[in-house]
Amino acid sequence: IFLPSRAVMECIPINWEIPEVSPNQHIWMKSIPREQGPQIAAFLNHCTIPGEDGKPTVAGDASWGNGVLLESPQIYYFPRICNVWTGQALEAAGASINPILSIHRDTLVMEAERNGYAEIWDGSGNKYVPRD
Repeated sequence: IFLPSRAVMECIPINWEIPEVSPNQHIWMKSIPREQGPQIAAFLNHCTIPGEDGKPTVAGDASWGNGVLLESPQIYYFPRICNVWTGQALEAAGASINPILSIHRDTLVMEAERNGYAEIWDGSGNKYVPRD
């Protein structure tokens, strides 16, 4: 965690219900305005290395959901860990995130909730609201 290493971005098809394959995860959700789409796409594209065809380079299979791991130009090390990346993704979606608070899971959750994200699955089978 303290020595820089290569990073990948895990991409899972949107048609998976996360609680079905990873029931212990907590899930927060918020509807994002369509106008925010270009910023989100730009952030995600910046997190991948394109191949000669312009599409992200696949590094391997994801651990679940028929997804893939995409090569990333980012480096993984403390303090640039997955929670910080999540905070940056939330910012691309229009949230106002304190980067220092995104290092720890609990404070990242606090930041997400402060920005209108609501927990829809608590990892124990409660609060689940199916997608429309």
